[in-house]
Amino acid sequence: MDFEPHSNLEHVDYSSNLISKIENVNKNKYLKVLNLDKNCIQRIEGLSQNKSLRIVSLNNNQIKRIENLDDDLKIEQLYLSQNSITHI
Repeated sequence: MDFEPHSNLEHVDYSSNLISKIENVNKNKYLKVLNLDKNCIQRIEGLSQNKSLRIVSLNNNQIKRIENLDDDLKIEQLYLSQNSITHI
């Protein structure tokens, strides 16, 4: 997913779009809510530069590991149900 929406956007819902990779989320510095449910994402990545992000939903993807979540991220809610997580 190459993410280049309007620069003032705060909430994005890209659920059910066959997205396989999270990319360029950091280009939108005001983004607070990102919904990527029901896609083909295998890895949590590309979120570390977005310091405004508070809610991330990655339900029903193909994620196996919870990784690449930096300590300085301010995510308050992370949804990962219906994945194949084997390592936290």
